[in-house]
This record gives sequence, structure tokens and C-alpha cells, in this order.
Amino acid sequence: MTSRLGWKHPLLQRFETAGRSPTVEQVTQILDELDVAGPTREELLELASGAGRPTWLAVSIPEQQSQLAALLELEASAKKITSVSSLLMPGLLQTGSYARAIMVAAEVPQDEIEMRVAVRLGRRDALTRSNPAHLRAYVWEPVLSAGIGGPKVTAEQLRFLTKVAEWDTVDLQIVPGDAGWHPGLVSPFLLIQGEDGATAVHLETPASGLFLHEDQDVTPYEDAAQKVLRKAMSPDESVRLIVREAERIEEKISRDDAT
Repeated sequence: MTSRLGWKHPLLQRFETAGRSPTVEQVTQILDELDVAGPTREELLELASGAGRPTWLAVSIPEQQSQLAALLELEASAKKITSVSSLLMPGLLQTGSYARAIMVAAEVPQDEIEMRVAVRLGRRDALTRSNPAHLRAYVWEPVLSAGIGGPKVTAEQLRFLTKVAEWDTVDLQIVPGDAGWHPGLVSPFLLIQGEDGATAVHLETPASGLFLHEDQDVTPYEDAAQKVLRKAMSPDESVRLIVREAERIEEKISRDDAT
């Protein structure tokens, strides 16, 4: 295809590995060459338009779906991912039961829940593929005892965290609840670094999502992650805390079942 388009092979290779995002004009050339038309063509052009902006705000449902697809693509080819989470377990480390409990409580349409859970669990492939990304996840201590889904779901989620903390691809660190102010309290965020070293920031709210690509926008979040790191427990201390919390919840479940 590269010869027919008049491109050099390395250019297409960078597109395929997410080292570079194609422009709308380049995507148009590819779609013309492949004779792609209709809704598929419109969706791909919309996605290309968003990926090329220095900031990409997704408000409508179609925009959010396109941005989710872009997030999955970035994670699938990432070299390093940093997750700062002060409200929920990191999406990449959520169990199916935990993710489902969030969606039920958020009143996601019933016929969409299982598909969304599957997509969320599928994101974990970024950590288990043959050339995995390295995840550094910061979790605020109160998230461990927030009780989402009830005691059994919470205990299962905590036990899962202790397992993934053993993976070579994961550094899991808890930020103590009494650590005082840190940037993670302002907003959760993801830093996604590609093989070429380029980093993007992803922010998500209930009503929208935002991608940041430019250095001047990304650098403050890289600095924020370093500030959170200085507040965080070591990975070993974090696992011990998670185990203690899991044991506390499991003891409570046993007492409740006995009464």
C-alpha cells in the first residue's frame, strides 16, 4: 500500500505502532485506496480528527466512543502507563464485579453493562501482552474501604490487587489517607507513554473525556505524578496495607454470615 500511496514504509509502521497519529488527509488517502465508505469511513475520519488535535474534548456519545477507541489503541501499544486514582480503583486493575457494581450504581443501561465490563477487562491486555506496558498505579487509601459493590466485591478486588502487585509489569502504591494535599486529589488522570517516548494525558469525567498531547499540557501532569510519588508508600508497604484491609473485610463477612 505504501508504494501506491507514495509513502515510505517507516511512516506506515509508525502509524501501526501508534508512534505517530495519521492526519485526516492521510486517513482519507488510505480509505480512498481501500474503497471504504459509509458510516465506517465517517467514524474513522472523526477519530483521526480528534487524535490530531493538541487537545481533544469528547462531549457527545459518538465523540466519547471514538475517544475510548483511541484510549484502547494507545494503551495497547504503550510502553509506560501512570495512573493516579483518588476516587476509584484504576480502570486497568478493576475486577469484573467491581466494574459492574460501578456501572449498576451509575445507572448505565442494563443492555450495555456487560459489553462495557468486557471492554474494561480487555484493557488489561496492555499489561499481559508479549511486550507489555509497565503500569505505575497510585491509589488513595480511602478507595480501599469505599465499599463499592459491598464487602464481598471489595474483598475480591483487594485480593486481586495483591496478585497483580506481584506482576513485573505493575508497581502499585498507596497514598496514605492522612498524607495531606496532593495533586491526585484534584482529578484522576492517566499518563500514557508510547514506544517513541511521546506521552499523552487522558482525563475522564462522567460527562466528557479529554486528551492532551502537547508538551506544555502534558508536563504539569508528569510533575503532578512525581509529587504523588513523594507522598506514596513503597510497593511492599502498600501490599501489606491492602492485605490488612482485605483481612478486616473478610473477618466482617465471616461474622455477618455467622449471625
